[in-house]
Amino acid sequence: MASDKQTHSVAFFSEQDFSNLNMFVKQKKDNNNKEHTKAYNELVEAYKKVEYWAKAVQQKCFPNGYIKIFRRPTGSGGRFESYLWAKIYPTELSSPELAFVVAINNENYFNFRIDTIGYTDKDELRKKYFKYSDENSNKGIVNAIKLDEILNKDWDNLINLTSEKFITLMPTYKDLENLLGFGFGNSPIKNKSMTNSLNTILYGPPGTGKTYNTINKALEIIGYKTSNKSRSEIKETFDKYVDEGQIVFTTFHQSMSYEDFIEGIKPETKDDKVLYKVKDGIFKTIANKAFGSFINTDANKENYASPTFDQLHSEFLLSIKPFEGKEEYIFKTIYNHDIKLVEINGSTIIVMFRWQDVKKSTPAIQRFAVTKDKLKLLFEGGINPHTVKSLKSEFAPYMQHNLSVFYAVYKKFYEFIESKTESKSIEEVEIIDDYSFEEIFEDWQLLNDEEKKAALETQKKYVLIIDEINRGNVSQIFGELITLIEDDKRMGCKEQLLLKLPYSKKEFGVPSNLYILGTMNTADRSVEALDTALRRRFVFEEMMPIPELLSPERMVWQLWWDYAKVKWDEEPYKSKAAGLYKLLGIESDFDPKEELWLRMENEGQNENQIAYFDRIEFIGINLQRLLEKINERIEILLSRDNLIGHSYFISVTSIAELKTAFQNKIIPLLQEYFFGDYGKIGLVLGSEFVEIMEDKDAEDIFADFEYEGLENFSEKKVYRLVDLNNFDDDEFINKVNSIF
Repeated sequence: MASDKQTHSVAFFSEQDFSNLNMFVKQKKDNNNKEHTKAYNELVEAYKKVEYWAKAVQQKCFPNGYIKIFRRPTGSGGRFESYLWAKIYPTELSSPELAFVVAINNENYFNFRIDTIGYTDKDELRKKYFKYSDENSNKGIVNAIKLDEILNKDWDNLINLTSEKFITLMPTYKDLENLLGFGFGNSPIKNKSMTNSLNTILYGPPGTGKTYNTINKALEIIGYKTSNKSRSEIKETFDKYVDEGQIVFTTFHQSMSYEDFIEGIKPETKDDKVLYKVKDGIFKTIANKAFGSFINTDANKENYASPTFDQLHSEFLLSIKPFEGKEEYIFKTIYNHDIKLVEINGSTIIVMFRWQDVKKSTPAIQRFAVTKDKLKLLFEGGINPHTVKSLKSEFAPYMQHNLSVFYAVYKKFYEFIESKTESKSIEEVEIIDDYSFEEIFEDWQLLNDEEKKAALETQKKYVLIIDEINRGNVSQIFGELITLIEDDKRMGCKEQLLLKLPYSKKEFGVPSNLYILGTMNTADRSVEALDTALRRRFVFEEMMPIPELLSPERMVWQLWWDYAKVKWDEEPYKSKAAGLYKLLGIESDFDPKEELWLRMENEGQNENQIAYFDRIEFIGINLQRLLEKINERIEILLSRDNLIGHSYFISVTSIAELKTAFQNKIIPLLQEYFFGDYGKIGLVLGSEFVEIMEDKDAEDIFADFEYEGLENFSEKKVYRLVDLNNFDDDEFINKVNSIF
């Protein structure tokens, strides 16, 4: 490759650049510290050199490509990083998850390599990358040159050396693209659905699965494919994202306020004094996380980074989960008292003492919650449980009660961190603080338009789920956000808007990677409809009953797959199958282990198999037809907004469960719909469910009193609901069949 001398507008790297990287590494930047400020400003200038290096290499090797650069020398929690780096992509269509990387670090090295972007060492794709790198070490995927080897050289030599290496590595880059599935059209980031609206409301009658489907929809927005996944897998993944703060679930109610949702002044007790501070609400908190994700994603997951508190806390929870609910006392207080793990609830550890008193005569019953935030406070405070002598003096500044409990759990957690950090210093564990909007916006302003667009396209997506969105005073709760949540008013859009919030007096905007997903019950008369201003900012997706989910064929298919891993002559499958077969009217000699199941098992679960059950004769209750008939009558008497959803019957697998569904769900809902007009309930369910009482003479009913028109009451029809508990299974089936 040619190495003609060129004139360069940017000064070459100096020893001071590397010295600054090493000077305050992992320390949190203190704006009041002049040395910190000086080093920070000089590192910003050094980042311009990294950018110049990357741009020169990109133009020489990949003229159709582009670069991405972080530009901020501080990373997680505002701490000084140990490196400055930039990513180079060969073409505009290259996956953002695989790049050529150039960097300088605090160990006095220039680095240039091929690397994955946005994956931790525990991710399977990252492990594949490491394996390939180890097996092909002769190819020089990772290169490092000492400062003293290159410092006396100039830009041309560094650029040529890097360019020559990257050109020779291009076939390797292609191999990694194919191995990791990052070829064109295969990138997990590029393939995330772009059809999801930023603001969506799922609306429909009760029981149509609106809340149920927000889980699937939220995961699909993030990029997790829910197809062919069991409900337990989907829910487990959803809970993981909730715990990480990428999905937030809330419910609106009539007491919800702007102060809860956006920001407000809240009391806080410190040193027995009540202070009033502006606190971020639900929406502002997740909006800041979403907007700050383009800062944190690459920097935190890049392979130079130290383990973070959040990562270690999640791993700790996994390590102790096997002891959940068992009589194994894994925690010890400072006085050596036993404490056991009751359960893990999200990121909170629930524990209980072994004994209620020192005499050890009565087992304990009181539970204690040890939150992640409390453990974080102790860790940030530098508390070493091995050297604690007085809980009152050393723990009291961080918490007021249950010091022994917190000590026991914190000690176990601290020991876990020690085992994980091995030879590394425990002080290197990073506490990732949430950035304020102002800090994020400062970095945002450093990016040009193309970089902003690229950052917004590749950063991870966040979802705020608002259940029962129309039960709150939406205009009051959203306030000025009614304007900011519009698609074209979001951060990075042409019509981007910032507004000054009333309590903090600070500017705020809504990022375009934050999705709002609401649900609305159309039959709820206790609340008002959304106002026009808010309604036009949301896309409305109607969710109506799906009776087909209740077909007899589908119910048997679902049962078989739900218990696919259970022997069919054992419980609980045996009882479930007997109950469902009786409800649907399947012959008692029906054998599910014949060739039909073997065929399904070989194929794997798919809904096309439902057609296999067409040959089975069902002579019992058809829940699909039952729901269709009930809804046909309700729509005429009321409207389609008041239909009954399939979820009222979806979990019914026996006659007893169907009877309970009618008694406790269907009939009470109809009473609410018709304001207690039992005559209309009778029009829906029939005379087997609603009785007409025998006519009686008014004079035989009322007290002796002169009243004009008393005789008219003799002509009034009186209706009464039958008590379904008074009927056996066969009688109840006959009543249900009378509805058709």
